Amino acid sequence: LKIGMIYEDRELFDTAISWYDSSFVIQASDDLSVRSLMGIGRIFKKLNRWLESGVTYERILIDYPETPHMKDTYLALSEIYHLEGRLKDSALTAEKAIPYAADTEKIDILMNVAGIYEEIEQDHALQLYTIIFNNNRNSTAQKTDALNKYGDLALRIGDSESAAKVYAEVINTDADSILVSLAREKLYVIEGDVSPDAELSE
Repeated sequence: LKIGMIYEDRELFDTAISWYDSSFVIQASDDLSVRSLMGIGRIFKKLNRWLESGVTYERILIDYPETPHMKDTYLALSEIYHLEGRLKDSALTAEKAIPYAADTEKIDILMNVAGIYEEIEQDHALQLYTIIFNNNRNSTAQKTDALNKYGDLALRIGDSESAAKVYAEVINTDADSILVSLAREKLYVIEGDVSPDAELSE
């Protein structure tokens, strides 16, 4: 496995795949086999051979359902589906990674899922951002990020009233001052006011 990774780092991909394949010849442990398949999947992705990459990750999920690498496999497969334009499959696959993720990672994955849904099902994306914001276990930064993304999406789909409410809520939080400033600027634009910076420059 280590030799395969060395060749992969050197972009000698054919040789790397041969070394990764050797783990199956010697009937290596399940863990080594999964990591070898993940290496092959990465290489196919680097070569823009997305179909083969996807098939490789799908093989891991089918053949090794108890692997501790489920989270990484689901996320890698989700990325491949996204590259192929299979956005719904990408979102659903990324969601399957959440139960295997550490608590500190779950919200980041869910935010990424919401970002995918922004491209195909905006209402569902808004629901996910709402869930993140309403979960008091999430940090102020995470909740504020969700609010900002909710406002930006609402604005893009023409719901300026909802966007304005959300940006106003950001301004009233204990969020990072930069995020508050950005929300305030967006609110000025929606309300048709001139921002304080613009007034000073006149």
